[in-house]
Amino acid sequence: MENESTAVIGIEVNEKDIIQFEKGLIGMPELKRFVLMDFEGPTPLHWLQSLDNREIGFVVSDPTLFADEYSIVLDKNAQEMLEIEKGDELVVMIVVTVKDNGREITGNLLGPIVVNASRRRGCQIVLDGTPYTTKEPLRRLKKTGEEKSNVKVGMGV
Repeated sequence: MENESTAVIGIEVNEKDIIQFEKGLIGMPELKRFVLMDFEGPTPLHWLQSLDNREIGFVVSDPTLFADEYSIVLDKNAQEMLEIEKGDELVVMIVVTVKDNGREITGNLLGPIVVNASRRRGCQIVLDGTPYTTKEPLRRLKKTGEEKSNVKVGMGV
């Protein structure tokens, strides 16, 4: 299956680029296969497209566009869904909402999406007991090539 591809919304998607969400996303448990796509031109925003329903996709970004520092703790259940092993690369994204022709941009810091990029496994978690909100205003746009994200991921028990 390494070189197989599938057509979605008019583009070819390599099977190796598909991210599997065992339990889907919050409120959409039936959507289990997604692909992360870049927009044209330099932008810190990306598109997370469902392969199970081509009408469903989300603008996503690095959480530090909305918070200078961002910390999450993955419980045992999330760790198992992500199949985390030592050395795996974890990527944290948040869903972004763009309103009023881009004049209002908010990010959901309370429900981040975590992807084990090494294994192409993902899950969405809900953070309890944090100061984060579901509609955190955009703080700044990063320039292409700017410093790496300051996201901390801890492992709970």
